[in-house]
Amino acid sequence: MNEEQLVSSNLLHEKLETILNTFDSLSRQSGTVEKEALLSALPGEVELVEAEQLIQYLIKEGILNSPRAGILEKP
Repeated sequence: MNEEQLVSSNLLHEKLETILNTFDSLSRQSGTVEKEALLSALPGEVELVEAEQLIQYLIKEGILNSPRAGILEKP
């Protein structure tokens, strides 16, 4: 892996971690989070389109679940 790929990989990991930490913070009371609330709560370094793609990745990988449209939870 070259330096550019390593930096890109680290940035991706940081963004995924930011999304999951924000999710955890928002889901403390009910266990679920509205996708729009999560997107709104993310800091500016995670752009909206990229955040939506990363959330879909987390769902595909089974890290997050979407029991209903617009609702996210951890399995």
